[in-house]
Amino acid sequence: MYQPGDRPLDDRHWKRLNRFANMAFAKRRWDEADRLYGAALYEANRLFEIAQAGGVMRCDPAPMLVVATTNAAENWIVLGRCEDAGKAIAGLSRRLVEVVDDMESPPDFRRQCLVHLKGAVRSLTSVLPRAGWSSDAVVAQVMEVRSAALRAMDPSSPRY
Repeated sequence: MYQPGDRPLDDRHWKRLNRFANMAFAKRRWDEADRLYGAALYEANRLFEIAQAGGVMRCDPAPMLVVATTNAAENWIVLGRCEDAGKAIAGLSRRLVEVVDDMESPPDFRRQCLVHLKGAVRSLTSVLPRAGWSSDAVVAQVMEVRSAALRAMDPSSPRY
């Protein structure tokens, strides 16, 4: 949890990590990219948790988490860590859905997560098949995300 004196609640550190990770990935330095994408994912998770708890942010952690998770998963596929990639992308979509469904989460953050479900669906349909998931499993994940989006638009609809 956030403590006074920690890094600021903005995306500068994350952007720097992501930029260097992308450069390492482009140069096929997979291990270096893995380390940097891991650090970027950690930072995105840190900011996401603070926002979910109601912290005031100078950035939007939901898209940061989508990008960081997708980048890390893409690198893990190259490294042969397909199971890790699939779990991360499926976990990303579940995490966004949980926030969208949680009426106790800050309303602005819930809307932010709802908007970025679209990016999560792109990641599901792009990464999961290459991570070895069956088309039925991918469709099930996508339907879960779409159901959450529909529920958010019409809160009176049933959960299942």
